[in-house]
Amino acid sequence: MQALQRRFFPTPPEPDLSDLEGCDYPEPFVQEQITIDDVKQAIKAPRPLKALGLSGIPHLIIQESLEITAPALTALFQACIDQGYHPKEFKQARTIALQKPGKADYTLPENYRPIALLECLGKALERVVAAKLTTLAETYELLPQYQMGGRRQRNTFTALELLTEQTHTIWNCGNQWVASLLSLDISGAYDNAAHPRLLHNLRRLRVPTWIVRWTQSFLQDRMTTIKLQSEETELFPVYHGIPQGSPISPILYLFYNEELVREYNSIGYRASAAGFMDDVNILVWGPTTEGNCQTLQRLHNKCMT
Repeated sequence: MQALQRRFFPTPPEPDLSDLEGCDYPEPFVQEQITIDDVKQAIKAPRPLKALGLSGIPHLIIQESLEITAPALTALFQACIDQGYHPKEFKQARTIALQKPGKADYTLPENYRPIALLECLGKALERVVAAKLTTLAETYELLPQYQMGGRRQRNTFTALELLTEQTHTIWNCGNQWVASLLSLDISGAYDNAAHPRLLHNLRRLRVPTWIVRWTQSFLQDRMTTIKLQSEETELFPVYHGIPQGSPISPILYLFYNEELVREYNSIGYRASAAGFMDDVNILVWGPTTEGNCQTLQRLHNKCMT
């Protein structure tokens, strides 16, 4: 279990946050309060027999009692939003260690992936905030156009079609250009996400103050167990990252990673970057493969920075 804990919740490298000092943020957008319909939609969306959190309260019970409890839940969620507070009971997770398929040796911790099971009621609050943040991102085009995954009409097929069409366009320019691609996968993307950088990005992109404050509370003071088959640890603190398996995690990670995708579509090279969650593909074109590789090397160095 200790090996899994070190694997799932490593201490990430100390992030360089020097560019955040003295940052002057623009005026945030103003967004309306949540409604009872927002809460009902968030609770009705999941399947009724979703996996349980530590309390053992089934989502089916929450759904079946919704007509009675909806006003009280709306008041509760609005109070959490007004106070910029995510209740500590909602931040206690059970992390299930799932075997990655097709691996030869399951005594190795790297052959497992973590899924966090959270309280069903807490996930409903997360869905309410995630829906507001997603609507804001699409309405005001806060995320790069070529950032795929976790967004409507921007799924895996969209990403592949974009890459294919861009490559064919390059090839069809009278054999003038060579296309070269660098594919990057960010190791431990969710686990290593730096909270100050995420909150900075939200403020920089004018996300409403109440979402920023709630997100900060959501990320802090998290606790989890690790469960492997019939064995389970005691609760222990998690200080870093964005929890996998959380309804709001995908959209938060898109905001966390948006700068990387945006940067490579605006730096003056013959290059185009498309992101799919924690995967980034950088496509470059030029008269020779050698020249493309030199360009990709410079871009990769910038990525690492």
